[in-house]
Amino acid sequence: MIAVSLPDIPLLRLTGADVRRFCNGMFTNNVRDLQVGGGQRSAMCDAKGKLLGLMDLYLIAENQVLVALEGVSAQEFETRYEKFIVFDDVELQVEPGQMLTIQGEGAAEVLAARGWPVPSDGAVEHGDGWVFRRNRTAGGGFDVWLRSPTDLTFSPFSELEYGRVDAGKVRWPVDMPSRMLIHELGLRDEVCHFEKGCYVGQEIIHRLDVMGQIRRRLVRLSLSGPVPSECALFDASGEKVGVVTSPIDGPNGWLALSVIRIPLDASGTALTARWEDGEAQAWVR
Repeated sequence: MIAVSLPDIPLLRLTGADVRRFCNGMFTNNVRDLQVGGGQRSAMCDAKGKLLGLMDLYLIAENQVLVALEGVSAQEFETRYEKFIVFDDVELQVEPGQMLTIQGEGAAEVLAARGWPVPSDGAVEHGDGWVFRRNRTAGGGFDVWLRSPTDLTFSPFSELEYGRVDAGKVRWPVDMPSRMLIHELGLRDEVCHFEKGCYVGQEIIHRLDVMGQIRRRLVRLSLSGPVPSECALFDASGEKVGVVTSPIDGPNGWLALSVIRIPLDASGTALTARWEDGEAQAWVR
């Protein structure tokens, strides 16, 4: 079990009669049919279907949504969507507090020992904030929003990052050195709904889903040693096929992620990571 502070994740509260309609029209997942107390991953895209950010969205009442942003500040979110909010009955406020996450075996016991609820899905309120079911590694876990400081002992952030990379989960924007599509990042099933109606970027995303024509795909890499982030990846012919993101060392050696060209995404493909003063071997897992 690991517990890690996540100070860079802001929590927003959207309130108003048009909250469901607003979220359904702006983001990729289906808020219209979400049950109160439920949660989902969703994405912000531009009109061309390119990813602009990720979020965890929780419906806490019929007219209230909590949004935990990933890689996007509260100010950036407000600037991007303020012109749309003006035309809907929606108000935005930033929740005071901090986010932490508890992941892996024993996470539920840590919550229970502190008197925090253990949600079966979505969000549950507690006396000092909220608990959200949120899997950030392969082992499952929870995010906790606290309005007051906690005396919980935190693990190094690198432990959470290693579990995330080992599980092949992207983090925005560190794993996206260029503008990318949801399908390229393996996020289709997690953040998209294809029968809810129009939203920003929907036409391109739906067309890509129907045609199935993506040229690159997210893969997990094993590395022979340390490499710098965003160094280039080359195939056996010496052609650049991608860049390394989130390189990290841990119990199973050096790991990383990359979005590389198909068909080089096949497990076992040997690649070379190369930078100005060094190189290392990489293998698709």
